Amino acid sequence: MGDWLQAHGFRRAGFPCSKKCDWTRLWLNGNFEQIFQTIEFQEADVFEDDPWWCPEFYKFLAHRFPSAKFILIDRDADEWFCSLCAHSQGRNPGWTDIHAKIYRREDDLQRLLEESPHLDPTTWNLLSLFPSAEDYKRTYRRHNREARAFFNAWHDRFFSGRLEDPHVFDDALSFLGVPRKREVIVPHANTTSPDVLNEIRSKVATATVQPDPRLP
Repeated sequence: MGDWLQAHGFRRAGFPCSKKCDWTRLWLNGNFEQIFQTIEFQEADVFEDDPWWCPEFYKFLAHRFPSAKFILIDRDADEWFCSLCAHSQGRNPGWTDIHAKIYRREDDLQRLLEESPHLDPTTWNLLSLFPSAEDYKRTYRRHNREARAFFNAWHDRFFSGRLEDPHVFDDALSFLGVPRKREVIVPHANTTSPDVLNEIRSKVATATVQPDPRLP
């Protein structure tokens, strides 16, 4: 969706910007106002990726910015989880301590650190995703369900669509009151090949834990 909106004239701040400004760690530490004070935040129109989808952050944002609009693009939870696994070869994407907080895997991380005290919890990709597949999918479904319920009273500020809906990108533009540029092709970012998806499904089915080469 970010590519689509940027192609229609919006100034986008995505993960590269968030990583540069350390927005998600600021979220973790509860320092929300420091996020909003960055020039990158102040100059952007559209925000995607973390920390904006972090647990219940949308509630704070909705009150802090009463004219802001929110877009939620949902998909099948199994397909979402396969995409998550494909992102980082079956391990947690991004900083492990932040990932553990978002998906309530603090106990798993604590056990790992007790077994291997030399590890830095801020390191990327320390946790395997496959054994916790059902927990991830429940978290995903719950987040989307609760976001929809929260915005029931503000339906004019919230758009929700399905990724597989061929009209979802056009509908998002209509929600924002922006005409479509016919020369812009609907993007298909982060497409996972069928072979990779089948491999991931097999690993999820058997709960295969992929060993981390950094562990003894």
